[in-house]
Amino acid sequence: MMKSGFKPITADAFMTKPGQLKTCSHIIYAVVRPWQGGHQDEVNHLFTAVSKSLEIAASRKLSTVAIAGVDWGFPANVGCQTLLEAVAEFQTHQHHFVDILLIDNRDQVVNHFHENLTKQFGKQHVKILSGHPTEIPVPSTATTSRMCPFHLIDMRSVIISTQ
Repeated sequence: MMKSGFKPITADAFMTKPGQLKTCSHIIYAVVRPWQGGHQDEVNHLFTAVSKSLEIAASRKLSTVAIAGVDWGFPANVGCQTLLEAVAEFQTHQHHFVDILLIDNRDQVVNHFHENLTKQFGKQHVKILSGHPTEIPVPSTATTSRMCPFHLIDMRSVIISTQ
């Protein structure tokens, strides 16, 4: 947990209590600096910060993680690809979360997540359902294949990627 006087540094991660949020047990922040045209090692910092966030979640033995799309001026394609690469590497080498929720409400970010998931898992494994996220059940991968634990959630529609 974050201690009083804590000063986060770039490419780090930290955890806080959820405050008034009732839908989660913790909030883990990946610390990145704003996009500077790719000349300040931003992609590596993002990759490292996301990896550290996942390490914190795994150390707490959390089975589900929700990851918001990257903003801070990152090009949507770069942020989405880097985030998914960090999660894929983590899943392959260290831990297997049951569900990974990719959350965003920007069409461009959702589209890049969708494109990258389709490339990795195949079009037949990425489904798009319309409606509000609270109305659409996200199936647990415990009842589906372990091949694709990602669920992509948009505030207006839900793209559920399952096998």
